[in-house]
Amino acid sequence: MEDNEIVYFVFKRGDSFRFKTRLRLKSGEGIKKEDIKELYVTVREGFDDVFPIIFKKTIDDVEIADSYAHIIFNPEDTENLNYGTYAFDLEVTLNTTPVIRKTKSGKFTLSKETTIHKKESVEE
Repeated sequence: MEDNEIVYFVFKRGDSFRFKTRLRLKSGEGIKKEDIKELYVTVREGFDDVFPIIFKKTIDDVEIADSYAHIIFNPEDTENLNYGTYAFDLEVTLNTTPVIRKTKSGKFTLSKETTIHKKESVEE
């Protein structure tokens, strides 16, 4: 994976959102699913924050196909978060000796929902 590659996107709080990112070595060669030991996506309020507010791992929440990671944020991942910008990183550990660990960072902004549930409606 390219180090220092920054990803940025915007999506509505409480909606499903899927993005894909290419997994490749510095040589440009794609990383295959069978080469990956672990893959984690961690979301924090900022890059310097210690505690994650969303945590995803390969076997549960991230699809790997054709050297791409498909990361899916489900409605329940963001429905209780405040509007605003969050930092995330994607960390891949390969099945090599010595272990190779690569990271990719980015930010996303949660925007206002367009659908408001009755319990959330504002009195007129």
